[in-house]
Amino acid sequence: MRPAARLLLALGLGAALLPLAAGSDASAAARTSLRTVTYSVGTGTTRRDTTSRRADPLAARRGRAGHLPDRTRQADEVPSPRKIFGRDNREPVEETDLYPWSTVAKVFATFPDGLVAEGSAVMVGPYQALTAAHVVYDDRHGGWASDVEVIPGFDRGFEPFGSYFADEIRGFAGFIDDGDFAYDFALLELDADVGETTGWLGIAARSDADLFADLMNTAGYPGDLEDGEGMWYAADFAADVDAGAIYLNGKFDAARGQSGSAVWIRVGDERYAVGVVSTEIRSNNVAARIADDVFDTLDDSLGGAPASDPPPGCLPPGGTDYWQPVTLPTKLTGRLVANDEVRYSFRIDRPMSKIKFRLRGARFRGFALVVRPDGSTFKLLPRLWYKTIENQPQLGQWLVLVKNRPDAGRSRRFKLNIKIK
Repeated sequence: MRPAARLLLALGLGAALLPLAAGSDASAAARTSLRTVTYSVGTGTTRRDTTSRRADPLAARRGRAGHLPDRTRQADEVPSPRKIFGRDNREPVEETDLYPWSTVAKVFATFPDGLVAEGSAVMVGPYQALTAAHVVYDDRHGGWASDVEVIPGFDRGFEPFGSYFADEIRGFAGFIDDGDFAYDFALLELDADVGETTGWLGIAARSDADLFADLMNTAGYPGDLEDGEGMWYAADFAADVDAGAIYLNGKFDAARGQSGSAVWIRVGDERYAVGVVSTEIRSNNVAARIADDVFDTLDDSLGGAPASDPPPGCLPPGGTDYWQPVTLPTKLTGRLVANDEVRYSFRIDRPMSKIKFRLRGARFRGFALVVRPDGSTFKLLPRLWYKTIENQPQLGQWLVLVKNRPDAGRSRRFKLNIKIK
């Protein structure tokens, strides 16, 4: 029985991703942060891994496929036209028993001091749900939650798949010991295999370029709407990424109670969680990112079926059939319908002082993503007098993706000028 007094969990308000201490051994600290801490809810005991692993730094995108049960009806995550970038772009989910909404869960976490906190989670296995660690661990209220209830598809008091409880909670030492929001993940092992009924999302580690180019989706139970009783959906592109975080566009709305919501992408018919809603800064909501090393640890914890082949990237490394080669300087024009894209490549084989990019289009609502030869990226936005200057550009192959927004309506024309000096 849930008491009336409750706390809608904040998005780690005001907390920033914590940097490593000056002079520390970065790789050693990362290995320590990746060690898992497992709490047995029934016995109240904690165990820690005695070993730690490092991800293969050369490995590219990793992925574990999700699961759609037979005869399960599906819904599409389609942002409403002219709403995705509105003042509040969240949309109510009415049929929470349809996949993927069936994988989204309401969380009630009871702490030793009696506090009942609310958050969100997502099914990622037959028995396993993924949430943010701060939903189920809080030093201020006695540490680990003594009782964690997970309700997939919760809808204003209705429980279409029933209610389940966590037997074990597995988190990362980086968050439990150090409060590092880059490790703000908790894997909940439930007392029944409800995932066989609800289905579950895959998980994936994606490159920076892919995270910029993929549409991000999230759904959960924000407390500022319906007092956290209803499921709400939002989508937009990432504003920025770093090693441990995805900075969501300022109009990608989330609120108290939505901590632990998955941030997922679609690759063909598959859906992959790439992070969980974790914290916020002044201008962005922030998701803890499933980086390569975090993926490896979660993948080991999920066990069972082997990981799938890595999901194809939105920005593969090249190929003359995939990227249209151009010669600099160049003036490129085109017309794109909603969510359409075009790809260009060029080479810089001799040192240059600078390269200038300018993307224009009176009604073009998209963006361009530029990938340097070393894999780092930056964005271009369609501004009339705005240009991006790259000094001492890297030698090698450059890639440019021009993409229109999913809510663009009619096709729109863009102009992309690239000059060298």
